[in-house]
Order: sequence, then C-alpha cells, then structure tokens
Amino acid sequence: MATDSGTDPTTDKPSGLSQNIAWTVHKGSFIAHISVVMIGHSILRFVFTKEIAYQVTPLLYNVITFVFFHLIVGDPFDTRFNDHSFWEQMVEQLGYGTATIFFMVLPIVMFILINHLVVWNVYLFYLNILSLILVVVPKLGFMHRKRVFGLGRED
Repeated sequence: MATDSGTDPTTDKPSGLSQNIAWTVHKGSFIAHISVVMIGHSILRFVFTKEIAYQVTPLLYNVITFVFFHLIVGDPFDTRFNDHSFWEQMVEQLGYGTATIFFMVLPIVMFILINHLVVWNVYLFYLNILSLILVVVPKLGFMHRKRVFGLGRED
C-alpha cells in the first residue's frame, strides 16, 4: 500500500519500482556490491601479484558494469522498459538519488584509492582511464537515452 509520498510504508522504498532495479534501493545493497568487488579482488590476488590485482580489479569492474548497466537492454519484469538499459531504468524510476549516485561515484573512488596504493603499469593505467571514462560518461545526464557508439541499440 503506497502513501501519498509514493513510498511503501512497510519498506520505506519508492513504490511502483520494477523488480529489475528494486534491489538497488534495498538496505545492504551497497555493502553487498562492495563485498562482491572485494571478493573479486581476492580471487584476482590468487592469479596475479598484489600490484596487478589492484590494477585489474577496477578494470574488470568497469567492463562488467558497462555491459550490465549500459549494453543489456530490457526489463524482464516490466515491458514499459524493454527499450531501456539498466542505467536508464534506474534514472527514470529513481532519478539521480542515492543508488544512482553510488553507482556513478564508486568506479571513480576505486580508481582514486588504487592510484594511491600502487605503482601503475603504464598499459593498465591507460586501460583503467579509458574504462573509467567509458563507464562514467554514459551515466551523466546529457547521455540519457543515448548509447555510447550506438551499442545496445535495437533499431
């Protein structure tokens, strides 16, 4: 049951959200997201040296989130958003709130933190810069409903 403010009084979350993006506003979703990144980094530590693992972590994170947030189009739970990427669904249903800001800022913060922890491999540094640009720019307001290089478009 929704209140006049558009929130569900039992969960204190916006009502009418597609189940595709509803997880992003649940309590603990940010901690779970960061935990998955840390687990991924721990797995990379088994394969690479500490320095390389730190440099590959944001690169893989950016590639995976670019594909998940910006390339895959559609919503299996709500046909109104079949032509929207995951990021477009978040912006249309949540606006630029806490969840969208978190997902926009996290790759930047990861890059800055790692920049202070490692001596960069020059190739990985440039790959990380490129991936950071490719994952942050599509999240900016002027890019709403536009596709980077036309990727993910089903014209």
